[in-house]
Amino acid sequence: MNLRKAKAVLRSAFRPTPNDLAARDWRRTAPRRAPSVTPVVVFCAPLMGRHMAQDWGAISDGVARMVRSLLAQTDRNWLLLLCSQDRPDSLPDDPRIHFLPFTASVSGMDKSMKVAALMAALPQVLDGRDGYMHALDADDMVHPDLVGHIRGDNNGRGYWHRYGGMIDAKSGAIGHCGPRSLRYPTARPFMNQCGSSAAIYVDFRAPRRSDELARAFYGGGHRNFRITARAHGVTLDPVPFASALYVMNTGENMRDKRGKMGKKLRYLRQNAVPAATRDALQRCFGWIAPDGSGTETPPSAAASAPPYAATPRG
Repeated sequence: MNLRKAKAVLRSAFRPTPNDLAARDWRRTAPRRAPSVTPVVVFCAPLMGRHMAQDWGAISDGVARMVRSLLAQTDRNWLLLLCSQDRPDSLPDDPRIHFLPFTASVSGMDKSMKVAALMAALPQVLDGRDGYMHALDADDMVHPDLVGHIRGDNNGRGYWHRYGGMIDAKSGAIGHCGPRSLRYPTARPFMNQCGSSAAIYVDFRAPRRSDELARAFYGGGHRNFRITARAHGVTLDPVPFASALYVMNTGENMRDKRGKMGKKLRYLRQNAVPAATRDALQRCFGWIAPDGSGTETPPSAAASAPPYAATPRG
C-alpha cells in the first residue's frame, strides 16, 4: 500500500467523512446476490460540449474513434451512454448507443454533473438487468476483447485496468502503462493515468442500491476507483492484458486546456514501447492516424497483444 492509500485508510477510520459513513452503511446493509449469466457492460462517457471546444470536428473524431473500438468488440453485449450538450456529428445510429442531452446551465467544468446524469440514467437503461458499469472518457479506445473478458469472467464485483498505453494522437508513439519494471522503471498502472480504467458490478434486477454504489464509484474520480470500491466491500480484479489506450495530445483533451499535457508527454517518452510493440498495439486497437493511415480492428486482434500482456480469458 502506498502512502496516499495509507493516509486514505487512516482518515476514513479515524475521521470519517459523510461519504465514508455512506460507504460503511452500504457495505453493511445493501443486499447482494450472484450475478446472472448474461450481464451487460455499460460504458458511461461524459463529453464536453461544443461551447468548450476549439475544434468540434476533432471532438467528433475522438468520439468516432472511441465508438469504433466498441463496435469492434468480439462480444456484442455492451451499451454506451454518452452525455453532452451537443450530439457528436459522428455518432452512429446503433440501438446500443444512448445519447443523453445535458441541459443544465453550468459555468465552467461540468464533468461531475454529467457523470451524475449518467448514473441517474443507468437503472433505466439497464431496465431490470445486471451488468458492469465501465467509466469511459469519450476519446479513448478499449481492447476488442475487453467486453468478452468481463462477461466471460463475470466475478460479480468489477475490474480495473492495470495494463494499457498512452498514445500520442499526433505521432502515434505509445507509452507503456503498468507496474514498474527494469524496462519501465518510472511506469505507473493505467488506472493512475486515465479515467477509462475500471468497471464495477451493478444489479437492477431488484432494489439493491446499485445506483448509490455507481454514483459513489464514478463520482470519486479514477484515482480512487479501487479505494471507493473497497470502502463498499468490493474488490476489483485487474484485467490481465493491455486493455485500453489513453488518446492524448489531440488539442481537445482537458489536460490540454489546463496546460498540463507536457507532463503526460514526458511520461510517454520515458516509457515509450519498442517499435514492434507499438505497431502491435496500433493493429490490435485499430488505430487510425490523423492522416487516415491504419486499419480497423481485426476480429483476431487478441493475437496482436503486446508481449508484456497476458492472454485474455473468457
